[in-house]
Amino acid sequence: MSESWKTYKIGGSYTEVPCKFSPNKQHLFVCCESNVEIYSVQSAKRIGLLNEHKGSMITGAFVNPLNPLQLFTTSLDGTCCLYDYIDYSLLKKIPIGIPIVHPLITKKGRKMYFTSYKREENKEIWMLYEYTFDEENDNENILKKICNLPGPVTKMGLSQEESYVTFIINKTLYTVNIYELVMTKYVNNCKVETMAFHPKEKCIAIGDNNGSIEFWYCFENDGKYKEMKDDEKRKDIEEGEEENERKMSYVTLRTFKKSGKFHWHAFGCLSINFSSDGLYLYSGGNEGVLVIWQLTTGKKQFVPTIQSTIRSIEISSTVSSSVARTVSLSTTLANLNNNGASGGTGAKTVASTSRILGTYFAVSCEDNTIRIINSSNLKTHKIIKGIKYNGRVPTCNESINREKMIQIEPNTNSMVFEGPKPR
Repeated sequence: MSESWKTYKIGGSYTEVPCKFSPNKQHLFVCCESNVEIYSVQSAKRIGLLNEHKGSMITGAFVNPLNPLQLFTTSLDGTCCLYDYIDYSLLKKIPIGIPIVHPLITKKGRKMYFTSYKREENKEIWMLYEYTFDEENDNENILKKICNLPGPVTKMGLSQEESYVTFIINKTLYTVNIYELVMTKYVNNCKVETMAFHPKEKCIAIGDNNGSIEFWYCFENDGKYKEMKDDEKRKDIEEGEEENERKMSYVTLRTFKKSGKFHWHAFGCLSINFSSDGLYLYSGGNEGVLVIWQLTTGKKQFVPTIQSTIRSIEISSTVSSSVARTVSLSTTLANLNNNGASGGTGAKTVASTSRILGTYFAVSCEDNTIRIINSSNLKTHKIIKGIKYNGRVPTCNESINREKMIQIEPNTNSMVFEGPKPR
C-alpha cells in the first residue's frame, strides 16, 4: 500500500533582516525570504504568516508608529504593505516603484528613508530616497531622491531628532544632513562594522573590526534646524528653490570628537544596540557572546551561551528600575577613561545599578537561529531555529547534491530535500 507524500516549500534565512518585537512583547516578527513569520515570544511557536510580497525578498518590517497593532513590510518588488498583524489581514499595499533596501521610518510614521539601486552599463548605482506617506490620499504620496551614494549600504540608522541618516559603506561611516543636504565622510583608522544612535544624546556608537566600541560626537549643532518642527524645516528648505534641484555638499572629516572606548571583543564587533533609556549598550560578534555594558559604570555582564556569530541584537521595550542620577554620557565616559577603566569593571560608580525589568533580547545568529533571552536571569528563554546545510544556511540559488541534501526541519520535524529551481 503506497503512502502519499505532501511537499512544501520551506526554509530560508531567518537572520538576513533583523527581527522586531511587537510593543507588548508578545509577538516577534521574523523576515524569511518573501514572508514575515509571526512567533509567540512565550512559546516560540509560529502563530501567523504575512506573505503578500509573492516571491520577492522582504527587506524590512517595522510596527506602525501610529497604530501598535499594525505592521509595515517592504520588499525588493518596490511595494510597502501595511498589515493588521492580529488577524493577519492586508490593509494597504503601497506601490513605490523601486527596490526598497534598509528602510527606516520616522517616529510619527509620516516619512520613510531607504536606499535603492538601478543598473546601468553592468554596474549598480545606489541612491538615498525619502518617501512621504499621505494618510488621507494615497495618490499624494511623494517619493524624492535625496542623493547618490558611493556604493551599497551595509547598515543604516536615523538619528533621534531625525535630522541625520547615517550609513556604512565599505567599512566607512557616512552621514547625510537631510535638511541642509550635506554628506559627511568620517575617515578613521578603524574599519567600521556596525553602529547605533544613542536614544537620548547626540552620539553614535561605533563597533570596529578590532572589537572596540567607540562613542563619536561627530554631529555639528543643527543651528536653526535644531528647534524647528518638521513642517517648518521642510518649508525652509523649499523656500526660494525646489528641493529636487538642490545639490548635495560633500565634506570629509579626519578629526572629530570622541568620548570613551570599550573593548572586550577579540574579533570584530558586528552588532551593537542601546536600551531605550540609554543606560545600557549590547554588543556581539564572532565569539558568540552577548555583552551587556552599563554605560554609567563601565561594568559588563556576559551571556556566553549563544555559541554562534551574532549578526543583530533586537530589544523589546525597556522598563527600568533605576535611581541613577542624570549624568551625560560624554561626562560619564570621560570619568571612566580618567580612572583608567575603559570598559573595565573597576570604574568608579556614578550611578546606582539599574536592572532592566520585563525585557527580552532577540539575538539573530549566523547558524540561522534566533535566541530569545530573558533579561531578568540572562538565560535563553526560547530558540527559533531555521534549517542549515553542513552547518550553514544555503542560499536560494545554490546548487546542492540532492543525495546529500537530507535534513530535518527543526520547527516541524519535516524531512528536507532540495527542490527544483524556480522558473
